[in-house]
Amino acid sequence: MSTSTPSSSSLRAAAASSSSSSASSSPEDSSSNNSTSSSSNNSTSSSSNSSSGSSESQNKSLPRVLYSSLSRSNDALPLAVVAAAGLALLRPEAFAFFEPRHYPPALGFLSFSIGLSLDPSSFAAALSRDGGRGFAAGVALQWLVKPLVGISVARTVVPLLGLPTAVGNGIVLCSVVSGAQLSNYATFLAAPAFAPLAVLLTSTSTALGSVLTPLLALLLLRTRLPPFDPAAVASSLAQVVVLPIAAGVAAQRALPPKMIAAARPGLSFLALLDTVSCVGASLASNSRFLTGEGGSSTAALILAAVLSFHGLCALAGSAAASVVSRCGGGGGGGGEEEEENKRGLGRCLALQGGMQSSLLALLLAHSVFGADPLVSAAAGVSTAAMTVFGFLLVVYWRSRDGRSRDGRKVS
Repeated sequence: MSTSTPSSSSLRAAAASSSSSSASSSPEDSSSNNSTSSSSNNSTSSSSNSSSGSSESQNKSLPRVLYSSLSRSNDALPLAVVAAAGLALLRPEAFAFFEPRHYPPALGFLSFSIGLSLDPSSFAAALSRDGGRGFAAGVALQWLVKPLVGISVARTVVPLLGLPTAVGNGIVLCSVVSGAQLSNYATFLAAPAFAPLAVLLTSTSTALGSVLTPLLALLLLRTRLPPFDPAAVASSLAQVVVLPIAAGVAAQRALPPKMIAAARPGLSFLALLDTVSCVGASLASNSRFLTGEGGSSTAALILAAVLSFHGLCALAGSAAASVVSRCGGGGGGGGEEEEENKRGLGRCLALQGGMQSSLLALLLAHSVFGADPLVSAAAGVSTAAMTVFGFLLVVYWRSRDGRSRDGRKVS
């Protein structure tokens, strides 16, 4: 059986036909093919450029996200304070890195942060804003009202709670020391316009404390304190307040505004870490008084007595601000501006009242009442309690301000 095969002539004819068909294809088809190829190339190039642009955009957005996050450091204060307090109570050793010698530079950095936002004229304005009544009220609060509150708590609340007299002595000792420098930064966060007044009040109380603290202790406790070294007091005041604030003001005037604006978010974050360290270390170093050394019920009662002292002093500060405002010390303007000034002065004096230099009281308790640990216990609890108490007030006020910005009225 034979198989038929195509002849060479038919093969040549088929090849010629195929070639002719290919050669006679329309220009539109050729153009379409070229267009498709070009479109494919353009699409690939566009996709590549888009991917590259997206990558560049993401790379550029990373610094912006970081900058934005650092700018909101102060908004993280509520969570940071609560977290630091919890960690200090559960794991006091976590703050072992922060020793007493670190407090002066830490507080100095916070003072520098304040100075970077102040103008030298703001200190004169702090005195002239209300004719000096706010400043006078703050001084009277520090050296007249707080000692009276301290002795009142010692003679009423302490016996009512069934606590020994020594606890009351510790509270009185806390009431006759100067205001806490940490209250300056707390005021800066809660009422920035009144930070200069807070600085003036704490600086004045620190300077007067070298004379009035021993005098009031002798009067109220009939105890002679070791003499204060005026040179040491002046040196501490310069290191913690005067020089850092002056450096901040000088930097603000010497450096370009854009440079300061660029550095501000980073400084806010460092100030947050600084504040958390001060709060946590203060609580951790005195956690034994708060977690029940000598009995958890005793520790809880001491805490209740100490908080009643700081709470009453804060209320007294707020009341003093109300009196100043009624006497025409609202600070000019009217309506919303006047309300803002009343609110700011109230916060400033409440923090000045509620926050004391209890660490100094603790040192004095050790040196004078060393044989009675309950005096030191009250001062130690006060050191931790007043720090957390003050910044919780700041947290509360800032949250109210946030609600006000959202459209709800804040009274």
